[in-house]
Amino acid sequence: MRWTFVAMIMLEIGLYFLLKNFDLFFNMNMNTLPFFFIMFGIAFMVQAKAEKDDQAIVPAVLLLGLGIHFLWGKSFPFWPDDLTAMIWIIALAFIIRSAQAKSGFAQGFILLLIGSFLYYFPSALTSFIQKSVSNWQAFWPILFVIAGLYLLFFRKK
Repeated sequence: MRWTFVAMIMLEIGLYFLLKNFDLFFNMNMNTLPFFFIMFGIAFMVQAKAEKDDQAIVPAVLLLGLGIHFLWGKSFPFWPDDLTAMIWIIALAFIIRSAQAKSGFAQGFILLLIGSFLYYFPSALTSFIQKSVSNWQAFWPILFVIAGLYLLFFRKK
């Protein structure tokens, strides 16, 4: 990482405060955390392209995707809920990285399938979770009892 990432961050922060000082927000909600996610995502993307750094692609896509999801996601009626969108963003990061690094496509494709299943069949997941929670709701303290007994009597010092 030469100076590309640092230069982009300094450039973006300078532009941010310049726009803020002259009230040039263009009715955008630029004082929120998702906007800063987008700024850092752009910096990582420039770093990935300028330095040919495959490792910077994943944080770039993750930060850009999360920033776009949280900033503008509710504006579109077809936009998925948080869990589905995050799974799709992670899948997209793996798939884009696999184009450069020649690895990770299978993981990205599996996550894309899981996200698509959650998007098109959300009731299947919610009914499964409700059944699982109702079954475990009465018995979860047993896990603490077992862990405590294990740590008390069976753990070697």
